[in-house]
Amino acid sequence: MPFSSVQTREQHVIWNSAFRRIFNCYWWESVKPLQRFCTSLSLTWLLDKCKLLFYRNLAMVVMVHSNTVLRTLMSAVYSKYVSLCDKYNINKPYCSIRCIRQSVCNAFAKSVAL
Repeated sequence: MPFSSVQTREQHVIWNSAFRRIFNCYWWESVKPLQRFCTSLSLTWLLDKCKLLFYRNLAMVVMVHSNTVLRTLMSAVYSKYVSLCDKYNINKPYCSIRCIRQSVCNAFAKSVAL
C-alpha cells in the first residue's frame, strides 16, 4: 500500500530534522542546499529515484522472463513509470541505472537555489 500524504509529510519532517540536527541549523532554514552540498537528495527525489529503479528493474526482468504475474504487474505500473521518466527527462524507459540516478540528481540540483 502506498504511503498516504500524512505519512510522507511526516517522513519529510524527520528527514529534514535529521539534517538540521546534524549540522545545527534552525528549523526555518531550508536544508535543500545542505543536502545538495552533501550529495544527498531530498526525500521526494529519493523516493522517486527508488520508484524509477524498481520499475526499470521490473521492466528488465519482464523482458527476459515470461512470468505472467510480473507482466501483469508491469502493465499496471508502466504508465506511472513513463510519467516519472518524463518528469526527470529520461528519454528511454530502459536506460541504465546510472542514467536514472544522474537524471534525478540533476533535477534536484536544478531545483535548489544557491
